[in-house]
Amino acid sequence: MASQSINEYTSYDAFTADTAQHGIAETDLALVWVLLERLEPDEVFIRLPRWLTEEKVGYTEGGTPTEFVGRIDRTTEKALLFVDSAAARPLMKRAHRINHLEEGLENSTIDSSSIPDDEERRAWLERKLAHHREAFAHRADQDGLTDEWLPISQIETVLRHRESST
Repeated sequence: MASQSINEYTSYDAFTADTAQHGIAETDLALVWVLLERLEPDEVFIRLPRWLTEEKVGYTEGGTPTEFVGRIDRTTEKALLFVDSAAARPLMKRAHRINHLEEGLENSTIDSSSIPDDEERRAWLERKLAHHREAFAHRADQDGLTDEWLPISQIETVLRHRESST
């Protein structure tokens, strides 16, 4: 990208150290990080100014989103083509739920002497987890930018999680 670079992070500590750089509220840092960890390698999190999202998306239920997840398809000197996007806030919440359900499954212990209620709880957790993973993967019905050319000069933040090479 020309003037706006993609900030890539391999650890939560490095991500939180740059809080001022990407302008994310402290209360949202953990949610954004969980979201970044769940994104595909070619997906990014972006923040745009409200006036631009009002122009491109308009008002949606709950207000105009300014943060999105999607893919950068092409770039020019002045703009990038952002595709397959969805509003980030609902995805942050869903990623957080997925993490909690995974933790619940890890913490549930089922052995041959377990009581039926524990088995039912585990089955319920597995169904909920599958549902949330499916919804996270298929974002077609969520608000987002239609494949849009975005002016690079107006993009406030671009973030991506990168696996550590160690």
